[in-house]
Amino acid sequence: MTELGGDLDPQRQSLGYLIHRYLVRTRRLIPIAKRHVFFVRRFWDSGLVTRHLNKVFELARLVEEGADLTPYLSGRAHRPGKHPRDDQHDGDFALAAYDVHHLHFDPVDPAGPRKVRQQDKEDVLLFATFDRELAAFIMVGTHKSFYDGTLESAVVQARADAGHMVLNGIKGESGFTALQRTRMGLRGLNTAVAIGGQAVISSMLMGNGSSMRTLRMADFAAWRIEDVDPILDDIERARALLGPRVPDDPDFSWGFDQTRLVLVEAKSRTGFNFADQPN
Repeated sequence: MTELGGDLDPQRQSLGYLIHRYLVRTRRLIPIAKRHVFFVRRFWDSGLVTRHLNKVFELARLVEEGADLTPYLSGRAHRPGKHPRDDQHDGDFALAAYDVHHLHFDPVDPAGPRKVRQQDKEDVLLFATFDRELAAFIMVGTHKSFYDGTLESAVVQARADAGHMVLNGIKGESGFTALQRTRMGLRGLNTAVAIGGQAVISSMLMGNGSSMRTLRMADFAAWRIEDVDPILDDIERARALLGPRVPDDPDFSWGFDQTRLVLVEAKSRTGFNFADQPN
């Protein structure tokens, strides 16, 4: 479990800011867990998929077995804050804009840089979304997919097919191409696209390029802490909220288990899970 603050300065920065900085870093990693893998309906349309079937299925196997996927992530996820672009789009445009991770087919070489750049001139990537139980494989592409509109197009089509992030009753805007919507997203401008007569949300970014979802998660966690903290000073109210196991002289502290907000009582060695994002 990670405590709040890290290498930041809690004396000079707000609670919400500290949590946001922590979540930006943490969300670039994929928590270790066994997940069911499913392929979105149009995943198989790309010619890149057929040329890399073995690697696609190997990554699917690793996901379902609950393997640590960190070696397959961008090297920048291993060294947050070390790259000049880490201040742009939370260091990962696909994750900030679409909540989509990208994985390399070859793991990081512990002795040096990722060897895929010499072995595979296409520098092929798997784009996928992850929650605690499911992994959706969206598309196989390259680093160009971030910026040429192909990733944006695959994401909004997958959302439309799943009925996810669809604005019912709103027709949406069809006047922009996927490339134009991508360029707008890179500048912090959000759009929706008309698919099947309804609007489907594309990128979800703040004006400064940060993830809107990460900011909402941070704000919600800060609100939960500020809302619950006064209760903990009153033992009766604390027991009414958390149960009878709270000792007479409790020792509470807040922290995170990955992105999940946790309240820990040290003397009883008990943890209490709090929602990590608004409903």
